[in-house]
Amino acid sequence: MGGLDLDHEKIDLDCDCGATVTNTIGELRRSPTLACPKCGMTIQVEGSDLDRGVRNIDRAFGKMDRDIRRIGQ
Repeated sequence: MGGLDLDHEKIDLDCDCGATVTNTIGELRRSPTLACPKCGMTIQVEGSDLDRGVRNIDRAFGKMDRDIRRIGQ
């Protein structure tokens, strides 16, 4: 992956019961299954979807960085 380290960034996941479960991206990569603290339902995070989202964020920040550098020239 590029220059961003997003593993410590928090992400909110919504359970069907209406509760929000918060975890870090890195923890979700290591253990993609969570239990909702409110109802106990299992929340499964698809690792490939998570990685794809992180790559998209990394690309967007890279593009933004290049655009800002061009403005400064």
